[in-house]
Amino acid sequence: MDCAARIALLCGGTMAEGWACYATDLMDEIGFLTPLERYAQIHARLRMAARALIDIDLHHGVCSLDDAAAFYERRAGLSAEAARAEAVKNSMFPGTAMMYMVGTNLIHELRRDLSRSPAFDLRGFHDRFLSFGSVPVAWVCAAMREEYADRSGR
Repeated sequence: MDCAARIALLCGGTMAEGWACYATDLMDEIGFLTPLERYAQIHARLRMAARALIDIDLHHGVCSLDDAAAFYERRAGLSAEAARAEAVKNSMFPGTAMMYMVGTNLIHELRRDLSRSPAFDLRGFHDRFLSFGSVPVAWVCAAMREEYADRSGR
């Protein structure tokens, strides 16, 4: 795969990965998850945060694969084998691990900000958000903030 193809593939990564994690949060929000699934969701968020940190550290040369694997074992509760596999995967795809957390957090932040408006409608928010397709979440956030500002006359 050439560089341009990688860029094209990753452009919408915050949308695809962010929305997937956000949707799981929605399932929890409406009470769909069992206590065990809620625990697994919390653990998944911990792993997501750990992956984002390691993604940065690995690609800035702050830590080695061994350091990354040890961090995953110590902080994210992964087995030695899973920790090593995760570290290797992170080393091969710079920036990918961060997309989950960045995308999810941006979606939650946008929803929180826009929900302050009396005109906010959660279903309408989701419909409009997804109507943008697979583009970076930051672009969607900027566009939707502008739309809401125009509607409220700000």
